[in-house]
Amino acid sequence: MFLFSDPAAGEQYGYKYDGWVTESETVFDYTGEGAENDQQMIRRNKTLRRSLNEGREVHLFLAEGYIPGTQTRTHRYVGQFETDPEAGWRYEPVPDRYGNPRKVIVFTLTRVGAAPAADPNADQHMAGRITGPLTITEVPAEQTRAEIVHRAETAAMETTRTERQLEDRLRDALYVDLRLAIQPAGSSTTLYTDVWDPDERELFEVKSSASRQSIRMAVGQLLDYRRYIDGDEPKCVVVVPEDPGEDLRQFVLGVGMDLMFWDEEKHLMRVSSHEGTPSRA
Repeated sequence: MFLFSDPAAGEQYGYKYDGWVTESETVFDYTGEGAENDQQMIRRNKTLRRSLNEGREVHLFLAEGYIPGTQTRTHRYVGQFETDPEAGWRYEPVPDRYGNPRKVIVFTLTRVGAAPAADPNADQHMAGRITGPLTITEVPAEQTRAEIVHRAETAAMETTRTERQLEDRLRDALYVDLRLAIQPAGSSTTLYTDVWDPDERELFEVKSSASRQSIRMAVGQLLDYRRYIDGDEPKCVVVVPEDPGEDLRQFVLGVGMDLMFWDEEKHLMRVSSHEGTPSRA
């Protein structure tokens, strides 16, 4: 299965999520198929989701330039990837080409094996590549209150909505309504954090599950975001809906981050990497 990513061409349809998630270029976010209305898990989207279970290879190509004298795009092959059929995709809100809200499926692709060798002729096709400096902007937090519309895809939609609801609860508790928009140097991708408290210099990543996989993903995202922020190193905080247990608590604290969760009485609790025991936030 061949995937072609061209963020510039996809902007009119709201395809703003395509891009490398990691600087090492081992994880890539890829927007699914469907230019109108909410995307559904059908046709190529369904095939991509099932590719790992069905033994189907996935190969990714990125748009880089144009054939000289034409408007025909050239693409660079960046390797073979795979995506987890359950945890490797999510819904994200975007505007369509008329400015109306809709949801797209964003697949998280993980590299299989080593990256291919660099193309010695790549410099001939770099006209479309972004080479600007790093930019970081504080932006108002996105308040997502859209209802679930595809009943057949309730699980993934519910995950997305639950995370947004948890973000809203956290913002209400912290009296903070900001996030960071980070555009790495030389990248066309903008990374959006969850919650940013500029006064306390604290960066929060919210997950809808307290599972090991979700917490590991949150830690990785925070480590990625943190390195772009100038000045004193911000405090990173993983936020999950419930106590993940002692083992995962120690994992988060062990990397120097704090952990926040809601207890059985719906109180927001915080475990500090300095203290190690839960207390009311």
